[in-house]
Amino acid sequence: MITCWFSNHGGNTAHSLAAGLPPAAVGVVHAHSGPLVPCESGLHGSPLPSQALKFATAGLHLWRVEMPGDAVPHGTPVDKYCGSSRRFVAGTVDCRPLLPEELVAARARYSEAWAGLAEAGAGLAEAGAGLAEAGAAFDDARAAYSEAWAGVAEAGAAFDDAWAAYSNARARFDEAGAAFDEALAGFDKAAFDNAAMAALDGMEEEPK
Repeated sequence: MITCWFSNHGGNTAHSLAAGLPPAAVGVVHAHSGPLVPCESGLHGSPLPSQALKFATAGLHLWRVEMPGDAVPHGTPVDKYCGSSRRFVAGTVDCRPLLPEELVAARARYSEAWAGLAEAGAGLAEAGAGLAEAGAAFDDARAAYSEAWAGVAEAGAAFDDAWAAYSNARARFDEAGAAFDEALAGFDKAAFDNAAMAALDGMEEEPK
């Protein structure tokens, strides 16, 4: 089927450039191997120039293009088709002299806004990718933190057990020391000294 398609003066649109398609020229064929979803995926063309005009985001250079008969229609009434190929059979016609000046000016502002939207969308996608990367790093760090925290908790529990054991041993030591000091305080040191020295005296060797 014969349809219409607009490009800039170089035969390109943002979509064709993004898809890596060659610039429009008579005899050139654009091809698409993915799913055909109007406005989302595929190659587009409109039945009439006036219908194609509202999709002219890049410029006002009109082409006549041929699309396969199984192209998917869009709208009621149909305002464009979405197909797997687009062959350029005639063009290009600069339609700016054929349109009211205010419409041309409005289309230029629209094209500029569309380019800004595309740039902002690319920035948003890049920021989203950075956010996803940072989120993955955060998840990894959080997992490492959780693992480290579990180790801290385990070590803390072991320390608490060791401290409890030390405290019990220290309490027994203090109790035994106090009992020893008490017993030593009530001890007859003089009698012990005399008895101990006398025992040593009895163990001296006799002169030879």
